[in-house]
Amino acid sequence: MDSPISPVFQVPRSPSSEEVMFLSVQVKGATHEFRRQTTVLVKNQESLVFVQTDKPIYKPGQTVKFRVVSLDENFHPLNELIPLVSIEDPKGNRIAQWQKVKLESGLKQLAFPLSSEPFLGSYKVLVQEESGETAEHPFTVEEFVLPKFEVKVTVPKIITISDEEVKVSVCGLYTYGKPVPGHVTMSMCRKYYNPSNCFGGESQALCEKLSQKLNSQGCVSQQVKTKVFQMKREGLKMELEVEAKIKEEGTEVELTGRGLSEITRTITQLSFVKVDPHFRQGVPFFGQVEYFSVHKPNFASSSNKHSIFC
Repeated sequence: MDSPISPVFQVPRSPSSEEVMFLSVQVKGATHEFRRQTTVLVKNQESLVFVQTDKPIYKPGQTVKFRVVSLDENFHPLNELIPLVSIEDPKGNRIAQWQKVKLESGLKQLAFPLSSEPFLGSYKVLVQEESGETAEHPFTVEEFVLPKFEVKVTVPKIITISDEEVKVSVCGLYTYGKPVPGHVTMSMCRKYYNPSNCFGGESQALCEKLSQKLNSQGCVSQQVKTKVFQMKREGLKMELEVEAKIKEEGTEVELTGRGLSEITRTITQLSFVKVDPHFRQGVPFFGQVEYFSVHKPNFASSSNKHSIFC
């Protein structure tokens, strides 16, 4: 008995995502001839191709590292052949290309070193798929500019719900240490856990704002009343966020600094020190209790230690 024949052939790609095609089979022997035709639904293998760069912004002379990823319709890695991968500069010039890129385990990692004086602006990585479609991913090349000055915000690390004021200091210093002449605009806010957009900013946070000129040291210090923040109220975050913007006099250059104070309901902490390791019924128990303010941890001293006797 003759063994069956299992022919293998490549199905042509359909111009649309799916198409009904005719499959015709003809078998011709010495004495017999067999023909049969049937319809089959041919669906193109769909893939999702995208590009990832290791960061969105690059400086001149850095290397752009990126990878091309392909997934099938079930989000499984797809090992396909990418006809062309290229990079275009902001003027639309093709500055690099890779042909017939074979993906392994659904991806291929590539790299492109930027020159020391490239065009600045938005670049594109272009991936031409076998289907004729093109996937692209942008990245930016820009010069590194050292900030002229720094905005430093100083607030207590922890405040309690009973504190009536909180001290905030904002300073602007040039990179070489001199004070910045200018003006500061500051906001201190306590945000809601579930903010609403119905009534503007007031429904998103409770805020106190101030605007003042920097002193000769480039600083501003202010005692802010905490009443506006409703410290004991539920539904708001247990922290105060500070944002300060300093605008440099003469140049109008503006930089921002931030600070954060945690709000605690614990006013005072107690700890037992120098106590007997064991307690026995009918036997005197000796020790000391030490207490201190949670936001003044260095306050503990002999004056707030008390002996206990039980």
